[in-house]
Order: sequence, then C-alpha cells, then structure tokens
Amino acid sequence: MIAALLAASIWLAWPGQPASRLDRLHLQRTPEGAGSADTGSRGLAWAWLACRAERISASPWAKRRRSADRARLIDAVSALAAELAAGQPPGQALTLAAGDPPAWPTALAAVRLNASIPQALRTDAERQPMLRSLAACWDVAEVSGSGLSTAIDRLAASARSSQEVRVQLAAELAAPRATSRLLALLPAFGLAIAMALGIDPIDWLTGSLIGWACLLSAVALMVIGLAWTNRIAASVESRL
Repeated sequence: MIAALLAASIWLAWPGQPASRLDRLHLQRTPEGAGSADTGSRGLAWAWLACRAERISASPWAKRRRSADRARLIDAVSALAAELAAGQPPGQALTLAAGDPPAWPTALAAVRLNASIPQALRTDAERQPMLRSLAACWDVAEVSGSGLSTAIDRLAASARSSQEVRVQLAAELAAPRATSRLLALLPAFGLAIAMALGIDPIDWLTGSLIGWACLLSAVALMVIGLAWTNRIAASVESRL
C-alpha cells in the first residue's frame, strides 16, 4: 500500500500541469441522460491519453531529443550563413545547408517549385520556432536587398548562445530535481529499514486513525514538495 501511494504521488508530481489534465476531462451528458456512462468512459480514456502524451512530452528522453534537434538546426543555420558568405545563391545555399534529414523540408520543396521561401520557412517553423526568425530575415533581404548572410550569421550566433545557456541551466536544475525525488523516496527506505529490524510500521500506520492521518499527511507533503520543485524549475525553463 505504501509503495502504491508513493507511485501515485510521483506520477501526480511528474513535470506537467495537473490543472491542464483536469481541464481535458470532458464528461458530457446527453440531453436525455442516456449513454452517460459510455460518454464518461470515453472522457476518461481521452483524459488518460492526454496525460500520457503530456508526460511523454515532458520526459527527459523527449527533452534530450528536442535539444538535439535544436542543436542540429543551429548547425544548419550556421552552414547556411557560411554558404551565403561563400557566394552561393540563396536557394542553392538553402539546399546545401539543409542536412540529412533536412532541417527545413518545406523550404526545400519551395526552392524546387520556385515558390515563396519565407512562407515555406514559416510552415517549417511549426516544428522549429527558430525558423520564424530565419523567415523574417529572408523577407527583409528580399524587400530591401540587404545582406542576408550577415543577418543569418547573427541569428545563428544568437541561437547558439541561447542554446548554451539552456544546456547550462538544465545541468544546474538537474541537481535540485534529483534531490527532491531522492528526499521523496527516503520515507520508503525508512520503512524498509524498520521492517528489516523487526518493526512493523505499516501495521501502526494502517491500524489507527492517527496512523492513517500521519500516512496521508506524509504522502500529501511529498506530493506538494515534488510539485513545488518541478513548478519552480519549469517556470525558470519557460523564460528561455
């Protein structure tokens, strides 16, 4: 029971907004009241899937993948600035610097079809927001005829600096996050040590009203502590 409560607490306190999970729980009622159980089941299923998707997007693996994609995009933008500085035409430079897989696939299709490259970059920016700045640079260069290479080179330098700050911040936040999770698991180790010594704390915790009050208070405090730590870390990360 203790292990189940701890697992539920860690799941609830994992990075993500609990309010958004509750907002996704849409249990609609039919006008005649018929089929409400089926609708409720569908609402619960959708809420569970939404929570799973939110947890996956906030998982360390997903964060590492987004960081790697961002770094690859910065390298592609730097290569684009270098190709333009070497005298390549903009469309040819965009094709040569895209990489494999391409960092801006829609823009490559626009080059082949002689379509609007800035608009295609804005479409690619749905996956990589930094491409909106690249599209703005391209727009300004087309209208004013100013040096596209210089603008993109400055964009790459700014993005690389932000990426370095983001990586350093993630390393700094890893320690308090690991500490908070370790502190949340310490009571379970204490219970295991007590049982190894021949003491039965679970019987006391579940055998009286005071024990249940202590147990529920401890679980609530652990959940609050983990949620508070994750909220502080997420608020710092969201500013970058």
